[in-house]
Amino acid sequence: QVADIHKPLLSLSRCADMGYESRFGKLAGALIDDETGDVIPLIRKGNLYILKCWLRAAPASFGRQDR
Repeated sequence: QVADIHKPLLSLSRCADMGYESRFGKLAGALIDDETGDVIPLIRKGNLYILKCWLRAAPASFGRQDR
């Protein structure tokens, strides 16, 4: 089934497996690349940490898979 998803979840264990360290603070958080030191900011809203990102639209040829 396909759902209209607006807030997908981010798996911290997968991020760690890809080489990111995570830090969470009172006001914000971050994912830090172990190799390059690049920092990806996380915004805190209430009890959630949010990663702002843009996704490319699916190609027009993307459709339902046959069973």
